[in-house]
Amino acid sequence: MKFLFELGYRSYVLSADQAQIIWDTVRDAEIYEEKRKGYGSDRTTTYHVYDQEDLCEPIHLKMLTDRQYNTAKLAGKPEDD
Repeated sequence: MKFLFELGYRSYVLSADQAQIIWDTVRDAEIYEEKRKGYGSDRTTTYHVYDQEDLCEPIHLKMLTDRQYNTAKLAGKPEDD
């Protein structure tokens, strides 16, 4: 079984072990945030790093059966129309 990991507008095929590494890495990562206040010359920016309480953003991992993977692999890269 494979997994699809969606990043931006692409989906990447991963093994179960690779998907687990990404899941664990994101789950254990700290949050980085920039906060901006004010406008023009009064504008200030502060930077913050903190632990995430729960997984903040959805991670898009979908299971891909061996049959689905093999069918897609056989089709290969799509041709431009």
